[in-house]
Amino acid sequence: MKHDFRSWPRPDDIGKLTAPQLDAMILSLRRRRDALVAMSKRPNSENGATARHIYAERRRRASWFDASLFSEPAWDMLLDLYSSAEEGRRLSISDIGIAACVPPTTSLRWLNQMEKLGLIHRLSDTADRRRVWVDLTDQGRAAMTGYLTGERGPRA
Repeated sequence: MKHDFRSWPRPDDIGKLTAPQLDAMILSLRRRRDALVAMSKRPNSENGATARHIYAERRRRASWFDASLFSEPAWDMLLDLYSSAEEGRRLSISDIGIAACVPPTTSLRWLNQMEKLGLIHRLSDTADRRRVWVDLTDQGRAAMTGYLTGERGPRA
């Protein structure tokens, strides 16, 4: 049974649905919510593409040189968070650690530091309590946007 919001049952009939039908409706609502959230962010595709390019170049460099020469997990995490947000995707703590190519303990240590600096915040996934989402704060997003657009930073 397809659960397009235009063809949902009347409120009085919801009690007659089976558990799989209700699960499908919930999934449909979540997808709709995620699509609306992504649309509301109005990403700047040029900045997102720049961040993704920098990240890809860092991975390409690691294919030629020992990765320990250029270890900057926090920078990789910020690039991935920014470009993913620009693409309308959210990242979990485990996604970020994998993308930065670091062990989970290192990833958590850097996430804690970035959180203390006000660059990121964490949000528990209401659908899966085992997962925690990580988003850039307004401050973190502004810093990344400023950097990617070539502005001089406040520390310059």
